[in-house]
Amino acid sequence: MMQCINALSFVDAWENGKATLDGLDEFRAHLDGCRECSRRFGALLPLMMRDIGVSGIAAAASSAGLADDVMDALGKKNRHAFAFNPFLAAAAAAIFIVGLSLGIFFTRMNSDIVTVHFTLDAPEASSVYLAGDFNAWGGEGYKLSRASPDSPWEISVKLEKGKAYVYNFVVNGSTWITDPKAPARIDDGFGGSGSLLRL
Repeated sequence: MMQCINALSFVDAWENGKATLDGLDEFRAHLDGCRECSRRFGALLPLMMRDIGVSGIAAAASSAGLADDVMDALGKKNRHAFAFNPFLAAAAAAIFIVGLSLGIFFTRMNSDIVTVHFTLDAPEASSVYLAGDFNAWGGEGYKLSRASPDSPWEISVKLEKGKAYVYNFVVNGSTWITDPKAPARIDDGFGGSGSLLRL
């Protein structure tokens, strides 16, 4: 059984193009059993599967199939077996509010969120957006700004510590470029690279 230190070594091997299919199987099994590693590296799994040669279609089908299997297991009769009960609805709402309040309280006490400052020196650009796996590769709400035409484009984003993120800049709405200051890059599967950031 793979240990956490081995999982980190596998991520390093993958970044260097040396990951194997057997190692991927062990890594996936480890992520299923280790909550911390799953939180840290789970977002990289689809990229690893693509790079190592595992079909992404099969992976997507298996997750869709799981939902279908669960619904089939419930049976059509049981899907609508629960009638609306106002007392249960009020109790559920109260539990939700208490849980939400406790969640906010403990999140503030034990925050793993850090602010990351992204910058890009592109004086000729008319617009720059930040797109990555943390915003579903959409730049809306992640537009960079600059103080003057001579200053670099910049944005600050709150991200969770202990995770790896892949991102790029989108210049003038169509040109995707890697971050020249990124500590590492990975193949994006479209003939280019993605900027890799580990927090």
